[in-house]
Amino acid sequence: MNKKTLKFLTAVSMIGLLGGCSTHPKNTATLDSKISAVVADDFGQFMYHETLSEENLAETRKIRQWWADDHYWNIDTEQAAVAAADRALKHRQAAEKHLEGWHDRCVRHPDVCIKGELVTIAHFDTGSATPRSVDEKALHHLLDLSRLHHPLTVEVIGYTDTVGGDAPNKNLAARRANAVHDILKKHGIDSHTVVQDVAYGKAGGPDHTANANNRRDDVKVHAYQPYPK
Repeated sequence: MNKKTLKFLTAVSMIGLLGGCSTHPKNTATLDSKISAVVADDFGQFMYHETLSEENLAETRKIRQWWADDHYWNIDTEQAAVAAADRALKHRQAAEKHLEGWHDRCVRHPDVCIKGELVTIAHFDTGSATPRSVDEKALHHLLDLSRLHHPLTVEVIGYTDTVGGDAPNKNLAARRANAVHDILKKHGIDSHTVVQDVAYGKAGGPDHTANANNRRDDVKVHAYQPYPK
């Protein structure tokens, strides 16, 4: 291949590459939505301001170290350090305010700050992924929580007894978790609730023991916000 042909092919490739890049439109809506969700409410704002306070404090300390090491210094550098320190203090104060707001609401509304509430919701017969019994009280409690609190995360944890091999029991646990997941959907769990299936497999206890209490599904609830205003 001669040099002219090589240059021509390279140019064509670059044009195609640039053209491919330019035809894909930028869509930041999804990222913006996720960023907004992270910094929402008091705890999100605490995180936001605490991070900015640390960044500005780091800038101040960096300039301070320059002075200590006898690097070049002028009035502009000093003003930049003072301004960064002022911003760090401002963001710290804002972070404290939002953290206090989050804490106050947790104290006044402890039901909103559920952290890892674990409830047994269903039991199964040996080898079955169809619930033998469902705790209606636990089910309706969970449905009520899903309507009251957004966001809410629910882990449906499937267990088995210790009879049989690990792999088959893991598979059975997954099907049991999925069965309760389907029950939650059937009973109208709120669409904002994130339901995650967790296949734990064999529960604790002696090996090769047909313990009926281990043939179960637990639900673990995580809810942090929003808080009542």
